[in-house]
Amino acid sequence: MKARIQVCNRELACSRIAAAVTLTLLCACAPAANSNPPVPQGSELGATSAVGDDAGQASDTSLPSLSPPSPEGGTGGWRLLAEDSPYLRQHADNPVAWHPWGEAAFALAAARDVPVFLSIGYSSCHWCHVMEHESFEDEEIAAYLNAHFVCIKVDREQRPDVDDRYMAAVQAMTGSGGWPLSAWLTTEGEPFLTGTYFPPRATRRMPGFIDLCQQVVDTWDNERDQLMESVAHNAPMLRSDNLPPAAPWAGPELLDAAASALVSQLDPVLGGMAGKRPQRFPPSSALSFLLRQSARGAAVDLEPVHVTLDAMAKGGMRDHVAGGFHRYSTDPQWHVPHFEKMLYDNAQLAEVYAMAYAVTGEARHARVARDTLAWLAADMRSPEGLYYSARDADSLPFDAESRPLPDTHPEEGDVNTWTPAEVLAVLGDDDGAAFNRLYGITAAGNFERGRSIPRPGRTDEQLAADPGEGVPAGEAFYAWQRRVFDTLASARAKRPQAFRDEKCLTAWNGLLLSGLAASARSLDDEQLAAETARLGHAVLERLTWRDDDSALRVWHQRFEGRSSGHGDLADHSHLARGLLEAHGATGEPAFLAAAWELAFAMIARFEDTTNGGFHLSEGSDPLLPTRGRELQDGAIPSSQSVATGVMLRLAPLDDSGALTAAAERVLERFASLVGRSPRGFPSLAIAVDAAAGPLAEVVLTGTPGDPDYDELRAAAQRAFLPAELLLPHAPSAAAALAAVGVEPTPALLQGRTGDEASAWICVHGACLLPVTNATQLMAQWSSVTTR
Repeated sequence: MKARIQVCNRELACSRIAAAVTLTLLCACAPAANSNPPVPQGSELGATSAVGDDAGQASDTSLPSLSPPSPEGGTGGWRLLAEDSPYLRQHADNPVAWHPWGEAAFALAAARDVPVFLSIGYSSCHWCHVMEHESFEDEEIAAYLNAHFVCIKVDREQRPDVDDRYMAAVQAMTGSGGWPLSAWLTTEGEPFLTGTYFPPRATRRMPGFIDLCQQVVDTWDNERDQLMESVAHNAPMLRSDNLPPAAPWAGPELLDAAASALVSQLDPVLGGMAGKRPQRFPPSSALSFLLRQSARGAAVDLEPVHVTLDAMAKGGMRDHVAGGFHRYSTDPQWHVPHFEKMLYDNAQLAEVYAMAYAVTGEARHARVARDTLAWLAADMRSPEGLYYSARDADSLPFDAESRPLPDTHPEEGDVNTWTPAEVLAVLGDDDGAAFNRLYGITAAGNFERGRSIPRPGRTDEQLAADPGEGVPAGEAFYAWQRRVFDTLASARAKRPQAFRDEKCLTAWNGLLLSGLAASARSLDDEQLAAETARLGHAVLERLTWRDDDSALRVWHQRFEGRSSGHGDLADHSHLARGLLEAHGATGEPAFLAAAWELAFAMIARFEDTTNGGFHLSEGSDPLLPTRGRELQDGAIPSSQSVATGVMLRLAPLDDSGALTAAAERVLERFASLVGRSPRGFPSLAIAVDAAAGPLAEVVLTGTPGDPDYDELRAAAQRAFLPAELLLPHAPSAAAALAAVGVEPTPALLQGRTGDEASAWICVHGACLLPVTNATQLMAQWSSVTTR
C-alpha cells in the first residue's frame, strides 16, 4: 500500500514510507474522548517512586509474578515484570523485547542508532489485546522489531503524561486518535509516524504493521537527513498548546446559551449526543450541567435528559445482571456495548443518576444510582478500601460446565452474554422463560456467536408495571428481579472472568468519592455516607503523603500495596473535589482540611503564570518537552475545570482572596470556550455557574447527637444546590483548618461555636437570619438557588 506521511498536515518528503497514517482508524480501541475531535486524558508523573508498606493483595486474576528482571531464560518482555502495571506485566511474555518508558530505553536506541517504536494501551482495551495477539506475539514480527527498533510499552493509565504527549501528536498528524497508540520516534523521542491499531499485514483498507516497520527502517537508513529535517520543522507545532485567545464573557447569558445548545444536541428519541460516528458515550458532565441549570430555575427542557438516562439504563450498555455500566454503546440504539467496565464511568454515572433523582424526584433514577454503587462495592473495592480501575472487555469462551474452552482466545463479552438454554439451566423453566422474554435472550442471539446481551428495552418501572405472565407486578417485581439477578450473577461468577486491573488510581477514586458523597446526600442513604467516609479515609491514608516541608503530596496510584507516581493535576483536582463533597456528606473535618491544602497546592504546582490556566504536570520528566494541558472534557471531566470549581467553592473560607483570584484568572482566559463549544466544555460551564452564582455558603453549629442538630444537618445534606459550600459543623471545621495553618479563623466561621442547633445561609459572606429547624432552612433555599 503506497501513501504519504503527513505531520501536522505538512507533507514529509519520505516517499519510501508507504503508510496510510491519515486514517480515521475505526478499529481503534476507543475514541480518546466523547467529543469531536477526541481529546485524551493525560498528565506528567515524572519518575515513578514507590513505598512498600504492604504485601500484595488477593486477586481473582492471574498476573506474572513480581520478580527482579533477568535476561537469563526470560522472554522478550521480561523487563516489564517489575512494573507496577497489570497491563505491562501482561506483555512480559511477548517475544518483543519491550522496555518500560525511561531514559535507559532512549539511550539504548541512540547507542544502537535505531528508531524507537512506542506502543501505548491499557489493560481493558479490546483492540490493544487484538494487536498484541496478532503482532506482538508473532515471532517473525517480534524478531524484526527487536533487530531494528528499541520497543517501549506504556500503560496510559500509569503514565498519562506520556500518553498526553503522543496522543496529541497522533491527533495532529492523523486527525483522529485512540488506543492502542502506535508511534515511531527518533532517539530523542520526536514522533515522525503515528497511528493506532494496525493489522499485522496489509489489508485492502489498512497498511500492515510489519510493512510500516520495514518502510520506517528503509527511510531511517536511506533518507534520514530528510526525515530529521521534517521532524525538526514540525516539532514546535506538535509541542504548541494552541490556546485560544482570551475573550470577554458574561456568566448568565453564557450559561443559558450553553444549556440551550446542549439540549439541542441531545438526541430526543434515542438519547445521547448524536455525532458522525455511531457510538454513543455516556454524556455525564453535560447531563450534570443541565440538571444544575434546571435546579437554578432556568428554562431547560429536561425531557432529552430523561430520554438519555433511560436509554442507558434499559439498554445493553448497562450490566443488568451484576450491575454497573459498560464503557459505551457501539450503536445509536444503545443495544451493543463495548464491554469494558471503567471505574470513572460508573463513578460519574452514579452521581448523575442520583442528581437526576434529587432535581426531578423520579425514583427510577435513584434505583440505577444505587445499583451502580452496589456493583462497585461488590466487585471493585480493594481490601484496603480503595477501588480498582477496570474490568476488561474480553473473557475466555467456556463450556456447559463454565470451564474455559481449550485452545481459545478471549472473546469480547463472553462472560456477560447468555443463550436461552444457559438461562433455563440456571433459573429453571418458569423463571428462565420469563427472564428470556423480558431481557431479550433469543435462540438466534442479539450479539455474536448466537449469544445475547440482556437488555429489556424498558425501564425497571415499566417492567414492574407490566411484566407479563408468570412474573409478579408492582413492588413484588423488584424482589423477583433481585432474586433472578443474584442467581444468574452467581452462575456467571463461575465462568472465566474478564481481567480486572487492580491499579487504584487517585483521580478515579476521587471521582468515585464525589459520586458516593453526592449519592449519599441525594438518596439520604446512611450506608452510602458510611462508605463515603471509609473511602475518604482510605485515599488520605494510601494515596497522599507529606514531604519534608510537611506539604500534602499526592500519589498517582496504588498497586499491590505500593503507592507510586507523582500526582498530576487530575489526581489533585478530582481528589480535592471528592474530599470536599465527602466533607459535606459526612462532616469529617479532615476531608475539608485536605481539600483546602490541595487547592493551594494546585496553584503552587500547576498554575501557568505566563499563559493562564493550569499545566497537567509539575514537569519532572526530562523526556517530555512540555507539561501538558487539559482544557476539554474527555472520558473524565477536565482537570483544569474541576480545579477551578474546587477553588471557587472553597473561596468563601479564604479571606486572602487567593483562591478567588486563581479561579478568576482561569475564567478570564478560558470561560469563552463554553460559548464556542458547550459540548466540549460542560465541566467548565459548571465552574462558570459557580462563579456566576449564587454559590450557597451553608454553615451549621450544634451538638452532634442532639435531635435538633441532627434534623437540621440532615435537611442541609438532603438539599441539592447547584453550587455550594456545605460546612456541617463549624467548630470542627475551624479546628481542622487551624491544624493545617489557617489563621486567623475564616470570617465565615468566626463566632459560630454555640451548642444550639443553628444554620446560616450566606452568599459572599452576607448571611440571612439564622434558622433552627429544617422547615425554616428549606424556606431559605430559593434565595441561594435561583439567579
